[in-house]
Amino acid sequence: MKHFLIVLACFYTSLGFAQVDIATELAQIELMSEEDDNLAVINLCKELLKKTAIHDSTRVDVLNTLAIQQDIVGDYDAAQKSYEQAIRISKKAGLNTRAVEALINYGLYYEMLGVMEMSIKYYKEAVEICTQNNKTIDKYWYANALHCLATASEIQHRYDEAESLYKEALNMATANMDNKSEEYLVLVNNFGMLYFFTNRYKEAIPFFLKVTTMVEDNVVPMGEHTGTFCNLADCYAHLGQHKEAEDIYLRMCKLDLAREGESAGNYPVTISRLGDLYYLQGRLAEAKEMHLKAIALAEKHIEPQFIDFFYILEQAYLFFEKTEDWAQVRAIGLKCFENNCMDELPSSGTLKNIESLAQTQTFATMPYALKALQSTAFGYWKGYQSSGNMEMLENAYHIQEAILLLLNRLKNSFATELDKLELLTTTQRISEQGIQIAQALYKKTGDNKYREAAFRFIENNKYVLLQDALQAREAQRFGNAPAEIVVEEAALEQALTIAKTKKIQAIDEESRLKAVEGYNKALQAVNKFQERLQQKYPDYHQFKYAVENPKIADLQAKLPKDALLMEYFVGNDNTYLYLMDTEDVIALQLPLSKEKIEEKVHLFRKELSDYGHIAQAGPNSIDAYQELAHWFYQELMAPALEKMPNKKRLIIIPDGLLGHLPFEAFLTSKPEAKKEFKDLDYVLKTYSISYLYAANLLNNKQTENKTNHKILGMAASYDAGKAGVERAPANRSGELRSIRNSLQPLPAAIEEVKLLESNFAGTYLYGESANEANFKKNAPDYAVLHLAMHGLLNEKHPILSSLAFTENGDAVENNFLQAFEISQMKLKAQLVVLSACETGYGKFQQGEGVMSLARSFMYAGVPSLVVSMWQVNDASTSLIMQDFYQNLAKGMDKAEALRQAKLSYIEKASLGNPMAAHPAFWAAFVQLGDSQPIIVKADTTASLPWPWIGGGLAALAAIGLGAVALRKRKEA
Repeated sequence: MKHFLIVLACFYTSLGFAQVDIATELAQIELMSEEDDNLAVINLCKELLKKTAIHDSTRVDVLNTLAIQQDIVGDYDAAQKSYEQAIRISKKAGLNTRAVEALINYGLYYEMLGVMEMSIKYYKEAVEICTQNNKTIDKYWYANALHCLATASEIQHRYDEAESLYKEALNMATANMDNKSEEYLVLVNNFGMLYFFTNRYKEAIPFFLKVTTMVEDNVVPMGEHTGTFCNLADCYAHLGQHKEAEDIYLRMCKLDLAREGESAGNYPVTISRLGDLYYLQGRLAEAKEMHLKAIALAEKHIEPQFIDFFYILEQAYLFFEKTEDWAQVRAIGLKCFENNCMDELPSSGTLKNIESLAQTQTFATMPYALKALQSTAFGYWKGYQSSGNMEMLENAYHIQEAILLLLNRLKNSFATELDKLELLTTTQRISEQGIQIAQALYKKTGDNKYREAAFRFIENNKYVLLQDALQAREAQRFGNAPAEIVVEEAALEQALTIAKTKKIQAIDEESRLKAVEGYNKALQAVNKFQERLQQKYPDYHQFKYAVENPKIADLQAKLPKDALLMEYFVGNDNTYLYLMDTEDVIALQLPLSKEKIEEKVHLFRKELSDYGHIAQAGPNSIDAYQELAHWFYQELMAPALEKMPNKKRLIIIPDGLLGHLPFEAFLTSKPEAKKEFKDLDYVLKTYSISYLYAANLLNNKQTENKTNHKILGMAASYDAGKAGVERAPANRSGELRSIRNSLQPLPAAIEEVKLLESNFAGTYLYGESANEANFKKNAPDYAVLHLAMHGLLNEKHPILSSLAFTENGDAVENNFLQAFEISQMKLKAQLVVLSACETGYGKFQQGEGVMSLARSFMYAGVPSLVVSMWQVNDASTSLIMQDFYQNLAKGMDKAEALRQAKLSYIEKASLGNPMAAHPAFWAAFVQLGDSQPIIVKADTTASLPWPWIGGGLAALAAIGLGAVALRKRKEA
């Protein structure tokens, strides 16, 4: 601000004698500001603002100066009015640069007060002005605006948003700022903190070193950079370099004390960090002393709603949690929550009103409030366990309920899926803690509301974003928003998703920077739309973001009489299993740790799906398979089926890596010698099994989609090995050309779809007709979509997983239908069959489950799918699929139709080749979602039953384990 005042003083002096008094007053304001004479500056500013001769630009600059000084002396109401007047005048006069500066200062004002949502609001407005009409008015101020918005987003744990903003800000600042300036170095430091907070310590270190090296080389003075040195030390501490970290902390403490004493801004934070380091070194007494000292200093010298205060409190209660001092955890955690509350706290006490506070309170930094409640609830739960005090148990329960409300509010404030997914990494601890507390209360009181609550905590951990997406679809139907608003929302969300994929796929620095800019603009548009939506269409907004808790009675009413719902939750030390039929609910705690389950899942998947391993072991592979398959049955299913016997249908909701297993391949009997695979006692032989992502999906308000009751069947072609065939045209990227050239032909896939064509009415596309464009054009009209082709799994970026259609050189579609494209479609299909590899397999994400292609079709509105969990064999897949459709035509429900198809396969396969009955060939396919029968129009000229394709039993005899034709890309 000061440089503006100097320039303006010179400007007014040049206008002549009549303006000299204004110039003099501007110069006085500059002088007094440098001397930190705040009250004198305030009085001079007020006097100058009374003059009518000053220009609007000068008035805005003086108002900015006045507001800053009023803020410093604690006259917050006056400061707020001055900022708002500065913004109003600058906008009216078209002084965009002044407006941006005023908005940034106003945002900083709210940031210092701890009101992060308000600071973000004004930073966003500043960014918007900088880019109005798609022209950046001032790159210097634009970099500042982006930096401020990035930092505020980072504080609110919107890390995905923040990273893109930082990248664009740093790129612009490098070109338009003095790289030795304080603001540039703060930007570099803050960008490094983003990587630190997301546990990417090695990526953070270069940012901190960039600043600390300049200080050590005397290029810039130490100034306020002691914090950056401590940030570097934090990284060293987390990477195990304790000596280096301690040396830096102690050195910075000494510098801060020498300069400003214990009131130095960074000193209490550094003391807290020393406490963390001492804990890592096992120096617990010293660690406790440092944390308590840091809190005392913070209470004395730091504003109670400033981010540093929250950080110090958080580090302290986390330390006391690790050392099991539960009284300290409760006291400090609750203090951190209360300090985050911006509205007046009720006189009746925080704990008595904790749920209403979580729902209605304005928070300084909601993520810090959420984490504080988590530890506070844990402190009360542990206090109950050691004392048996019911009041502690009830307090723990009410805090857990508040946590769910706060978690939902925070999730809905995030615009990007990545940030929501980052937030959902916390749901395992929240859910496990909630289950334990609610179950303890149910056992003590017998009150069914606690049983409902425990079930709600399990559901809170299951496919949260998918359920949100389906709820958003309902909002579009019942939320009373105009059609054009719904269309605009869909377009903006699609644009954001596309921008995100471009950012992921960028291959060089220039394209990365361009993609980041595009992503930021798309994100800004979504944020702005959501604000408008909340203001203009509150009913729609409320319907979309309302918390819909599952009621057990409602779910029971949806279950068939002979069905048993089995919902799993894998905790750190135990696995929880909820059983539900039409009349009863039973909760079980299984002594299975997350670590043990993951170990067994990896071993079992090897026995199930590693064709090379199976081929090498040959008939001997049956021994290892039997042992693991029976272990899973005994540990995960037998306790449930003993409690609720005589069921025919199982609806299974897995958790964690259990979502990578087909339960029907478990064995109900102990391993026996000299058995063949066809004779094993698979769960499949006793039960019909379907899978759900979450129990609450049973409550989806499914509408009767108007379709043509026909099948759209597509079998893609791949011309590998054919001389002279151009398989990947030049208009594809090098990566796509490489992938395309690795895809091998699937002759049985074409036969599979031709058989459907001969028996069911519909549209069937082969060769060049089986392309992506034709799928997108036709898919919305069909009841069943059957896709026989290669599936490509991208575990690192699940939204880039895809189905490989036939290449036809299309300039618009690349013939790789990616997961993000599927999720944006509006499908009416009642069933999608993905006769491809690994379409139900993917990366497990806490709170959102397995990130698979199947999940993307659910986003698109499909209630039921048949998908695969590993690389499926081309011949066996075709044989199973033909029987599956034959069974559907007989009126069987989808799960039973698939079960009978597998049983038929096992029986017939063993006649041609005993190893062909191995579960590797039949267990991959599972049925997800609604399992009700489906009506499809049969070809009246067709005659059932159908002959087995590929030469019947000869096809089975030809199945070999050494060279299996798989529906997936060939590994390079």
